[in-house]
Amino acid sequence: METLFSLSREMLATDNVAELVAAVPRAIIGATHARAAVIYLIEDDRIYQAGTEQVADVERPHLRQQASQINAVEKTGDEFRVPLKVGVKPRGLLLVRGLTLSSDAMEAIGGLISVSLDRASALENVAHAEATKESERLRSLMIDSITHELRTPLTSIKGAASILLSTQIEKEEDRRELLTIIDEESDRINKLVSQAVEMSQLDAMQVHMNFERVDIEEVIKSAQEDCTWVGEHHPVEVRLQQKRDIVADQEFLKKVVSNLLENAAKYSEDQSPIVVTTTVESGFLVTSVADKGIGIDSHEQGLIFDRFYRAPMHNQRISGTGMGLSISKAIVEAHGGTMQVISRLGEGSVFSFSIPLKPNS
Repeated sequence: METLFSLSREMLATDNVAELVAAVPRAIIGATHARAAVIYLIEDDRIYQAGTEQVADVERPHLRQQASQINAVEKTGDEFRVPLKVGVKPRGLLLVRGLTLSSDAMEAIGGLISVSLDRASALENVAHAEATKESERLRSLMIDSITHELRTPLTSIKGAASILLSTQIEKEEDRRELLTIIDEESDRINKLVSQAVEMSQLDAMQVHMNFERVDIEEVIKSAQEDCTWVGEHHPVEVRLQQKRDIVADQEFLKKVVSNLLENAAKYSEDQSPIVVTTTVESGFLVTSVADKGIGIDSHEQGLIFDRFYRAPMHNQRISGTGMGLSISKAIVEAHGGTMQVISRLGEGSVFSFSIPLKPNS
């Protein structure tokens, strides 16, 4: 009973089949003090063993034959051969040497191993099914979100192009205004598609980042140049309270700052100030973007970094896909940092992200 309890505790510690199978021989040695323990599984045709005595005289074809034919515990000297089954179907074989336990005890150990493998397999299947379901849900959300956001710029482009084709535009400024609409809305579509691609690549960890010494001041200036419309509608103040070197991918970090600046502008009244601050805290360079905007409800602050989440009250009034913050958070975490928000309704928000300082900086 003591041995079975010890083994069951070890086998319940993992829900991964591969880890469990690799750990079982060690667990048997630890619980029974046997010289050697070997597990052979028919499905993947692999041998797992542990102990002071390496079992060199076992061959896969021989073990496969025994695993398929043995129906009960067999003992030869101090060696036990225990069949592992799924119901009545053979799963594999347990071989243990140097034990004084009874055949009934060994049968119970074999049953415990089989049940543990069944449990781990079932949990893996459930996790896989949940992951597939979540993947499908997110794919559907992405398609719905992008489709919704594409409709407005496509309508504008179609309208402007139709006017240019169907009528004679006499004034150059009218013609230029229509072409500007087409140009700006095309950029908007390009940004939406780029965000969707980035999201997929970050999820699949297929993004290559070029880590090098980075000046955060240059990152912030570059981000401001990329979203000049923010500066046209809001006074942006940059306060570099502390400036230290970090190792990062400058282009990806610029995306994070740009996303935060654009969000601050979108959710704030025209001409309200935006303040960008950098400080050093506990070995991290912390960059914050503060606004005096509409703020975020406390119950939504834990959701805004989720993919495609958008506050219901702003979903129709303010354009967006719900990908920007999720992409930014993934980029920051890929740098070994964290991202957070502090906000109050009607008073504004402060988004902060931390990046580890450059070693020996």
